[in-house]
Amino acid sequence: MKKITLIFSLLIALTAITSCEKKNSATSADINFTEITEGDTIAFGDTVHLEGTVVGDGELHGYQLQLIDIISAEMLLSKNSETHALSYVFDEHWVNNVTTISNLKAVVVVEINHDGDLVSKQVNFVCLPQ
Repeated sequence: MKKITLIFSLLIALTAITSCEKKNSATSADINFTEITEGDTIAFGDTVHLEGTVVGDGELHGYQLQLIDIISAEMLLSKNSETHALSYVFDEHWVNNVTTISNLKAVVVVEINHDGDLVSKQVNFVCLPQ
């Protein structure tokens, strides 16, 4: 009877261990901008296309896309995703409405795990006023 109890207990423990297995968090991520290129110049009224991909080597824990004026630090656009995934595709647009020549940066920050480890990439460009 002790053998049956021991075997039954081992089976329950093994089932519990395998069913609670966490997905593997990423240790790194590759961020690629397909649109907006480093050093681009955007005319007044034109649309800035912020498009690209994020691919992790495991499960990612969300990302943020920001468009920031480098001089004033004004946030012109901010989009978040808290979805857990192996990869993301971002596709956002912003119309250039600046009143002075502005140096901007598009930044993608990816949370690769719940320990707060981040990977980021930025692209700098110029927007012209009217």
